[in-house]
Amino acid sequence: ACTNERPLMPVTNIIYYMLTCSCKGTVLDEVTQQSPVSKQLKARPGRQAWEQAPDFMKLTATRDEAITALRCSPFAQRMEAAHELREQGSKLARDADQGDILQAAIQQYTRALSIFLWFDRGQDNAAEDIALVDNIALLTDEQQAEQAKQICAVLLNNIATCLLRIERTHDAIFAA
Repeated sequence: ACTNERPLMPVTNIIYYMLTCSCKGTVLDEVTQQSPVSKQLKARPGRQAWEQAPDFMKLTATRDEAITALRCSPFAQRMEAAHELREQGSKLARDADQGDILQAAIQQYTRALSIFLWFDRGQDNAAEDIALVDNIALLTDEQQAEQAKQICAVLLNNIATCLLRIERTHDAIFAA
């Protein structure tokens, strides 16, 4: 049987999980293989990544003009902005005693992360195949790439810590 510790999911996610878990060889497997939705999911690997991503990661698809401008800015400016956003998130997380404040911290950490790693939903925000863009891979300077990886690791760790505090363990595992 399929055992996924996710809350209620859209039908496309359910079908995707059925296709990828231990339902192979069952009647349910045969039915889902014939589903038009399952064929669509198989055809769009970017869409699969999007469908599987936790909410915090989907926030990287931001249309925030400041963040999108930073993605094309010089490396030093990107790092400075990422550190500032991380510090804002850390200040919120330190003082947090409620879930919504931790959510705000997660949003700040995610904004910082989305300078280097983000989902691209296209110009009209409705692309069928949603690419996960890794801006770090484009860095040619190894030292800069290492610094960017380090800040992203710290951000993901901070996100995971906040998610654990609000008892969203599944998403925290993804972040860690």
